[in-house]
Amino acid sequence: TATTVQGANSRVLNLYNGDLYYSTGAGTQGIYRYSGLPTSATSSTAFLTGITGQGTSPYDFVFAPDGNTLYVADDGIGVQKFTFDGSAWSLAYNFVNGLTVNRAFGLAVDFNGAEPVIYWTSPSDLWKVTDSGSGATATSILSAGANYAFRGLELVPEPSAATLLGLGLAGLLVARRRSRSRS
Repeated sequence: TATTVQGANSRVLNLYNGDLYYSTGAGTQGIYRYSGLPTSATSSTAFLTGITGQGTSPYDFVFAPDGNTLYVADDGIGVQKFTFDGSAWSLAYNFVNGLTVNRAFGLAVDFNGAEPVIYWTSPSDLWKVTDSGSGATATSILSAGANYAFRGLELVPEPSAATLLGLGLAGLLVARRRSRSRS
């Protein structure tokens, strides 16, 4: 059964560590949090709002696995990195080097390497930067054609070789059974 949790002007919803978060560019802009997954009418609490230097038009956001880093895609300022020191969040820096436009909507982060690799969409481009610090240079890796625009973005895990091998063997077994049943 659907439940209304709040009349929020939400842009992007994300789950992290069992809690529901959303971004909004209306009212007090920022990231808000529901404790757990609401099952009845409830209100959210401000999670990341009013930070010095924070953008005012947040869209997508991604938490690092340890929960101490948060990347935010903002339509007015680009991608921002926030860090948590155990008691408060602060803006670490904005990714600006190499950009032709500081607008970001969709956001995905690959945390598998030594340094996170951040991908985001502006209306006209798909961008990539390795987070080696505030001086990291972003590059456009794909451009939208005329009269097209990018919005959302998700990373999808690539299946392992063992998974692909298992699916292939399962397919062969099904084909063999079908061929025997026809005989």
